[in-house]
Amino acid sequence: MDADTVKEVVVAGASVLAVIAAMAYVGMAYGSDTGVLSTQGGRMLAYAIAGFVVLMTIVGYTRSYWLDLEDEE
Repeated sequence: MDADTVKEVVVAGASVLAVIAAMAYVGMAYGSDTGVLSTQGGRMLAYAIAGFVVLMTIVGYTRSYWLDLEDEE
């Protein structure tokens, strides 16, 4: 694998780990002993998923910008 592919894998992997950690935190903080999320927990989980979508969009555009700079050189 070339260096660009490794960078993309590392960034995407870190982003996925961050959203998994956020989901786990929401589950522990807002979940009950029966494994059911409260209404606020469901809302926080939806925010975590929406944040992940926004994060991956930003990462994609940023990475695309970096690739365009490398092509010009």
